[in-house]
Amino acid sequence: MKKIFVFFIIIGHLLGSEVITLRNGVKVVYRKVDNIEVFAAGVLIKGGVKKYEKGKDGIEYFSLKALLEGTKKYPFPELSRFFVKKGIYPSVNSEYDFTTLILKAPAKNYKDVLTVLYELFTEPELNEDRINVVKTQIISMIKRRKESPDEKLFDYLNDVFYIDHPYSIDPVGEVETVKKFGKNDVVEFLNKNFHSDGIVIGIVGPVEKEKLIPILEKFFGNLKKGKFVEKELPDFKVKDTVIVIKDKGLKTSYIACKFVAPALGEKHFSSLLLLMKILDDRFYEKVRTKAGLSYAVFAGISLREKNYGYFYVSSSYPDSAWSIMMKEVEELKTKKLDKNEILKAANMWKTYKYYRELSTDRTLYNLFLSYYFTSDPDYFEKIVYNLDHTSPDELIYIAQKYLKDFVILKLLY
Repeated sequence: MKKIFVFFIIIGHLLGSEVITLRNGVKVVYRKVDNIEVFAAGVLIKGGVKKYEKGKDGIEYFSLKALLEGTKKYPFPELSRFFVKKGIYPSVNSEYDFTTLILKAPAKNYKDVLTVLYELFTEPELNEDRINVVKTQIISMIKRRKESPDEKLFDYLNDVFYIDHPYSIDPVGEVETVKKFGKNDVVEFLNKNFHSDGIVIGIVGPVEKEKLIPILEKFFGNLKKGKFVEKELPDFKVKDTVIVIKDKGLKTSYIACKFVAPALGEKHFSSLLLLMKILDDRFYEKVRTKAGLSYAVFAGISLREKNYGYFYVSSSYPDSAWSIMMKEVEELKTKKLDKNEILKAANMWKTYKYYRELSTDRTLYNLFLSYYFTSDPDYFEKIVYNLDHTSPDELIYIAQKYLKDFVILKLLY
């Protein structure tokens, strides 16, 4: 009982965020979290792949990784030593719609975190030798990813699903583009994006707002004013499609599919999220546990401005596994779900959500997601409410409306 009590005390203090506007218009999403001595602060760069120029794919990820090599105050390798001394852990996440750089550290060092976060963007060292090291690291990572069967599978699938769409661009970039990047590209990236309307600041931790605002105004409140021009993303152009590719180098077969889904903040998102969790549980039980046809099988929904749901299975008997999965999909379109199964899926999703939010940097990333797509940093909390109020009839409607027009890719050995 004691562990359960402590868990819900922590979560209770995670709820409730604010959006603060600095004097130059910079937005700050802030959530005070008690009973945890870790502070996280980060910068979200708006726009993602839809603002890329030809040959610039991957520039955001490359630039933010290059910034972490050193600042003028802490040139390489002093910045790494400073991070170790202050317990600062950095992370860069490049998505299709935005890119984030987040720092977390013991809460007592929050001033150091905010100061160095600002200096990374305004006073980067940009040592040419270190930039080349970053380039080599990213190229190696891209090549390793391309060797993975799962990456091959989704690359082939995305070639069809993302046809004539900005999401066909990999936000991490391709080897050919990353090879060309250098110091001038990072400087150009900062000039174009690091201004009052091009970023969002995020903060999660036990530090009072009143202590943070003067520091935020001193640094980010002095950023140059700019204008971020939002580009409209087109819809996906998809219809029922099955593509079969044979690869003799594989040791098993893989099948994945994508289909159009509502985005975060749109009507039916939370209902489809719940439905996909139910399918995920059923796939695991029927395909892996009962039939023993796969080690890895799952269903889910992404978090994009233009969104999709997906199914995946790896199996030596792919057609048998896929047949079981499609049977479960069709059943959801006609047969009412038991309320206990709905409640179980809702509770499992909530447990997963709250568990991840015990990490301040992950909580901050979720705040960024919610705010960027819905203008409400606490949108995920509303999903929790919606899951508990989803009826069996609603889920039948959702299954019929969205579980169709599958783009399926079979990668067979």
